[in-house]
Amino acid sequence: MKHIAGVAIGGFAFPYIIPSSVLGKSNGVAPSNKIAVGCVGVGNQGMGDMHSFLEQDDTRVVAVCDVDANHLREAKEDVDRRYRNKDCAAYLDFRDLIARDDIDVVQITTPGIPTSTVCTLPIRPLRTNSQAN
Repeated sequence: MKHIAGVAIGGFAFPYIIPSSVLGKSNGVAPSNKIAVGCVGVGNQGMGDMHSFLEQDDTRVVAVCDVDANHLREAKEDVDRRYRNKDCAAYLDFRDLIARDDIDVVQITTPGIPTSTVCTLPIRPLRTNSQAN
């Protein structure tokens, strides 16, 4: 009987162990409500733009992309350091980044012609499920 009572009490106490920030309380944003950002082009200007997203409470940079391996490595390291994990994905080809279905916003900071190439590709169909037949 004592064992059952201990399990029941433990079950009621467990929710108090979860930090309130995970639930979106204490002026925080719940992780499930954050805008997932992918950054294409993380050279000088792109790094500054990416850092603007890193400073926002309601966004989370989840992937970075650059054709320059050094820029790519530095950007991934910055994101991983900011979030204190190794979750940020790194891509050399922007098509791999935009193929992900968990990214809400793509920041594109590339010079000239590459920008127009990235911008003219359809990222996702704009129709909702109710419109698709």
